[in-house]
Amino acid sequence: MSTAARERDRDADRLAGQVEGRFGVLPNFSRPAPGTGPLLAGLWAFTQAAYLDCPLPSLFKERLFVHLSRFCEVRYCIIRHACFLAGLGRPAGDPDAPPQTAGQITGLLRRPVPDPAMLEAALRRLEAIPGPAAMPGPGTQLESDLLDVLAVIFLDAEQAARARAAVTAAAGNPAAELLLGLLAFIRTAHYWTETHLDLPLEPDAVAFLDQHQQLARLLADPADAVAASPRAAWHAAAADLAAAQKSLAASEQRYRALFESVDAGFNLVQAIGGNGHSRYRVVESNPAQARLTGQPATTGRSARDLIPGAADELTAALERVEATGEPARFETHLLSADRWLDISVFRAAAGGAMLAVVSRDITDGASTRRTSPLARRRPPSCSGPGDEHAARGRHRRAVRPGDRTGRRGRPHYRRRTEPAAGRPARRRHHPPDRRPVRAAVR
Repeated sequence: MSTAARERDRDADRLAGQVEGRFGVLPNFSRPAPGTGPLLAGLWAFTQAAYLDCPLPSLFKERLFVHLSRFCEVRYCIIRHACFLAGLGRPAGDPDAPPQTAGQITGLLRRPVPDPAMLEAALRRLEAIPGPAAMPGPGTQLESDLLDVLAVIFLDAEQAARARAAVTAAAGNPAAELLLGLLAFIRTAHYWTETHLDLPLEPDAVAFLDQHQQLARLLADPADAVAASPRAAWHAAAADLAAAQKSLAASEQRYRALFESVDAGFNLVQAIGGNGHSRYRVVESNPAQARLTGQPATTGRSARDLIPGAADELTAALERVEATGEPARFETHLLSADRWLDISVFRAAAGGAMLAVVSRDITDGASTRRTSPLARRRPPSCSGPGDEHAARGRHRRAVRPGDRTGRRGRPHYRRRTEPAAGRPARRRHHPPDRRPVRAAVR
């Protein structure tokens, strides 16, 4: 054997010793094959940097490794790292990490695949964390959310921009970069096993599967494991989430186009903390509002500036709607523009805190009402359309000086009675000086 060959063997032995010293066992994954010493040395350096020496909690790293290995069709990684979790070796190379029970490992493997609604909820919870949080313990809500969102990044990086941002918000930028490095190593390990299908299980792993039959079925049978959490389901969930986001963006674009093109002024108003009439602020206002009132854009300003000359009426309407939930409405005249506006105030959404103020131009209708002949002729006592007939002459006027009157001092008049059905109308006439026939006979 040449000197170079003996040197390579010594390097391979040193590498195997380092691996076994860190894991407590020598996985077949890290056993050197002839002529692969430099390659395995580089892979081992990557293992230490991204996985073993990564300053994240060892138990979290190992549980993440097992969780993501559910989506690898070759079962070597999920079995080996489940054994690490169970104490057959060292989780993430840490001799002080507490082992997990078979029941805890089973619960980890049986976590449901999140649907789009569950993914959305996990993203929102991570995005709502006010600052970088410590890495979570096993079985917590934060761990569950991180496992789900990191799986989205792991399986579909093209659609993972929001997921990466959520992880960064929850864990902080340094920890997020360490997690991405760990994902890169796990993917490399999966690819290595997929291209080395002849990797056998170690004897301790075989004995562990024999001892835990239910867990063994979940770990070793690809049909059960993939059916529980198939890779395709993750892709479908991520695709559905992306489609929902695209649909929401399209809806917002249509709403924006409608919001800016309608003739009526539309404003969203929000009540802010504090007392006084100025506690209502305009959150959003469309261009039509400025056109109707001649006021500049009022977004961010007090709602009292929305309708010139009607600040008190509008504030009272806002307070009434906020207190009772019942819509309010009033009309106002803009002196500067000589324009009448119909103002409607209501809740923007049922039970919501946002209020809506809609302004409509009713100048033409108001002018018609003010100038119509009927309106000019209508007596003040007429309170409705039904009284107009009485006002036009069915009532009898008072006797004036010089009127010719009958027996009882009533003025003479002619009245055309309404005809009965099938009969012509009769005209009754009371001559001014003729007495009734019965009186003449007497």
